[in-house]
Amino acid sequence: MRKEKRLCSFRNSWICEFPWIEPLEEKDKVYWKIQYWPTSRGNIPVYQNYTFSFRDKKHLHCSRKFRGKCNAKLVVDLDGHIKYEILPTIKGKQNIILVEGYSFSIQGGNPNTFYCSSKSKLGCKARLGFKNHVITKYYLFHNHPPPHLERAFDGYNYEILPMLGNKSVVLFRNYTYSFHVKGGRTLQCSRKLSMQCGAYLKMDKNKKISYAYTCHTHAPATYRKTANGLKIFPGLNYEFIRVAQAKKPLILLQNYTFARTTSDNRYWNCSKKCGLKKCPARLKFDSHGNLVFIKLDHNHEPPTFYKQKDGQYVKIK
Repeated sequence: MRKEKRLCSFRNSWICEFPWIEPLEEKDKVYWKIQYWPTSRGNIPVYQNYTFSFRDKKHLHCSRKFRGKCNAKLVVDLDGHIKYEILPTIKGKQNIILVEGYSFSIQGGNPNTFYCSSKSKLGCKARLGFKNHVITKYYLFHNHPPPHLERAFDGYNYEILPMLGNKSVVLFRNYTYSFHVKGGRTLQCSRKLSMQCGAYLKMDKNKKISYAYTCHTHAPATYRKTANGLKIFPGLNYEFIRVAQAKKPLILLQNYTFARTTSDNRYWNCSKKCGLKKCPARLKFDSHGNLVFIKLDHNHEPPTFYKQKDGQYVKIK
């Protein structure tokens, strides 16, 4: 890659290297190039499933600039390749600039200087000079990989699932989330503690998802819908077992046992629930005996059983 050194006129007169961007590979051009969808009114420019309209030959505005007050903008070259993207933030007070997958924002008193969004957290020195919707200078050497960004749009559909204790969780793309603070707008992944998962959702005042960070550290739950809309979890083979010296039968699922907590056989908690070390794992069945809710975040090792010839289980440890 060829590089050219120039003296930039930023406030502290720092020297930066302006890399000449090599031509995009064919597999990247599909992602970074404007596409056109045919409609009855002609072809509409589309980028990442969002529609835009040309302001001039190089600048495009989101189609909902006036109706939805969206400030998203694109700047393209003559071949339709994306040079950079201007995105509105959740709060709407200022925009961020997206270049090569990295986001830049104003982090000081100079409105014409945009710093990498990881400047404070990771000490990244990448920055842009931006004035009148034109990048005047840039330093694009980051000390970290590009972040995973999710754009907010009206198609963020989610479901609310009932939970034990008159609570509920949000099901979004097969992952469950719950509110971190009562009355707040941020939902953390249900496995934030057990799997150290940092995925989260942000809700607006109309209870719509305005932002989604979906980098999970674990696989999603698997489920399917029945005719009455309930969730049934396939692939989870469980059995009712009799344990010596236990009055009631237990459910054996993935080497863990669950004890019934209600007389209608719908709610089952991990057998460790009543011990000194409480386990949050639990199950819920519907009135037809279908498993409709699972929480398998155990905080202990599974017990060891020995199965006798008569079918009873004896707990060893």
